[in-house]
Amino acid sequence: MLLNLRNTWGGEPSVASYADLAEDIVFHWNGLAMGAYTRERVPTLVYGTWSYHTRTKGWADIAYNFSIDRFGGLWEGRGDYKRNAASGTSFANANYLAVEFLCGKGDPFTDAMKATAIEVAEYYIKTGRKRYCLGHGEIVSTECPGSE
Repeated sequence: MLLNLRNTWGGEPSVASYADLAEDIVFHWNGLAMGAYTRERVPTLVYGTWSYHTRTKGWADIAYNFSIDRFGGLWEGRGDYKRNAASGTSFANANYLAVEFLCGKGDPFTDAMKATAIEVAEYYIKTGRKRYCLGHGEIVSTECPGSE
């Protein structure tokens, strides 16, 4: 599994605090439909999410630990063992790994995305953490993925 580090999308080192993230994985989507973007556009999309989270919402960093693009690429957000701001509760942000799919309502959920999500889950299990995958909608009420 190839990880595209923060510097590939224009990010500086994460300022997020350490967290065990020993519970499960919570999957998210970006929100609005993103359409059929190209591979070359992915770094701009990740940067745009970071910019929205830090400049518009005033958060310290991009909300997610990792992002997965429609081609199956894995992108470092806050990174592993970093508290996230994506799951909607203090407990979830400190204990669950937050993985974003770079897609939104109405966008296809590609086989490449699914394969990378499985790889992330397998890696997570190998590190001795729990093995459950949840949709954001299973943590708090949201249209963000539920049981899909």
